[in-house]
Amino acid sequence: MRNSRYDIRSVINGTHQKNFLEDDNKDRFLLNQAYVDFNDREKHYQVKAGRQSGTISGTLGRFDGVMAGYDLKPKFRVNGAVGFPVDL
Repeated sequence: MRNSRYDIRSVINGTHQKNFLEDDNKDRFLLNQAYVDFNDREKHYQVKAGRQSGTISGTLGRFDGVMAGYDLKPKFRVNGAVGFPVDL
């Protein structure tokens, strides 16, 4: 959903691994990303919650949690992240 003030996105990204061996038929589904991203252009803040990849924001690897940011000036932004690491 997008309008002049808000930008709200939901992202789901995963992979399914099919095992064709006769003695071991364990298929796996890996959930890589599943988050909701809320961006307020008027008040200059962003909140992203769910399973996400934090390599862009400085957090290494995937994590389940919340990442938030606030634009103090046009070229200065403060970000924070809270969550738990995900072991795939």
